[in-house]
Amino acid sequence: MERNTKRIIAIIAILAVAGAGIGVGVWFVMQPEENPYTYPGLDGQKPLSQTIKIGVLDDMSQTGIFSYHGAILSAMQINLGGGIDINGTTYWIGLVSEDTKEASYDNDAANAAALKMIEHKPHAILGGFRSETFEVYIQRIMDADIPYMVTGCATTRFLQEWLGNTATRDYYKWLFRCMPLNSQHLGEHLSYLLIEEIIPRIEAHQNRSVDNMMVVYEDLIWTQEIADMVIANVSAAFPDYLGEANISEQLIPRRGSIGGWTPSDFEVLWGSINTDGTQLVVPIISDMVYGGQFSKPYNTTKADALIAGINVNAQSSSHWGDTEGGCEYEVTTHAIAYVNFTERSIPFYDSFINLTTQTIGIPLAPIYTGVGGGDALNLFAHAISEAQSTKNTDIVAELEKIDEDNPFPGINALIGFDENHDVLETIPEGPNQRLGFFSVPYRQYHPDGSLPIIPCGQLYDWDGFVPTESKSDLIFPDWWPAAT
Repeated sequence: MERNTKRIIAIIAILAVAGAGIGVGVWFVMQPEENPYTYPGLDGQKPLSQTIKIGVLDDMSQTGIFSYHGAILSAMQINLGGGIDINGTTYWIGLVSEDTKEASYDNDAANAAALKMIEHKPHAILGGFRSETFEVYIQRIMDADIPYMVTGCATTRFLQEWLGNTATRDYYKWLFRCMPLNSQHLGEHLSYLLIEEIIPRIEAHQNRSVDNMMVVYEDLIWTQEIADMVIANVSAAFPDYLGEANISEQLIPRRGSIGGWTPSDFEVLWGSINTDGTQLVVPIISDMVYGGQFSKPYNTTKADALIAGINVNAQSSSHWGDTEGGCEYEVTTHAIAYVNFTERSIPFYDSFINLTTQTIGIPLAPIYTGVGGGDALNLFAHAISEAQSTKNTDIVAELEKIDEDNPFPGINALIGFDENHDVLETIPEGPNQRLGFFSVPYRQYHPDGSLPIIPCGQLYDWDGFVPTESKSDLIFPDWWPAAT
């Protein structure tokens, strides 16, 4: 029998009816609809009729672990606070998850997970990670007219083109993104870090210009745009030393495909980096396995170079161990740090570690999808509360009110959406300067395994961050002494 549907059980009994021979009695018993939802912070389940039903549709072996636990924390806070009043009735947050297996590009599994999620009849869904698979299964969700908040896919066109095109906007009107910044804005922020902080510091450290840089990126939808933007922006900023002829590119085939890399391939890469005198290596890597394999040879090769870029595995608590300390001195993007981006940042960080310790026995610090999961659930809850409705069109209408002039207080930044439902970014300088919205924090591994946040111009208020032990100026490898 199918789950989540009302079932009629016919019980046929043959009764002996005194004086009337044999009669047949038939009773129809309505079995309650099965409830697949859990209610964080509460004992037991609540009626489905009083449930704000939120689905987490993600790769539950990788990024989904984080988005799901972020959603749990936000749901727990709401439920323990008494739920949400809708027209005089108390509603509770219920969560259900399905595993898309998208990190392994399993489109069939992802489609099956999406269809299973639809059977749960959620009011809204959050998740998404691997762009190549996400763009396949998101069609199932759009067909079902269910609001969906992206918490892991960066590909720009998913919102800017899908909702920016009048021919497809109505179909994709249910789609929003609260995390991460799209590839265009990630490229802008990474360029800003390199131009304002990293390259000038390397020049001062070695007392000469940076004239040899490499961009290492996966052959994926979201990476090419960032690589192209970084190369163009850095070349424009330092035309005499870092023209495109001085910036090399290394494309990595997707893991599991023909030609996919092994650890030895990354060792060879680092040997070349060392031999060629490359001073700055900029990774753009989302695969968790690749991320560890890329960083591990850095410390053994001891190239006179800095790593500064996007490495999703470097956000995870396991990266130091995965690389056996090889990631020492690596600079990586993140979504949060143990500092006061907002009044909610440090409590969320602590609660996330405590929750994962309790639920899976491993103290995981949140990566970007964890912050995204927490924010996505809060955004849905806010929209439903403001609309006093769980209707899909009402949820979308309320989310569309969250913009630059009417931002929502997120876990680590103000959240606003542009006209295409994409999260607004901080613009650090210039006539269109916009501060306080989402910006990419940059953190650097220290020899003791800590990961403090480093300065990055006007991208965030580094000077105002506390506690001070969670931040540090940029440091250089001990094998790369400063020029005298």
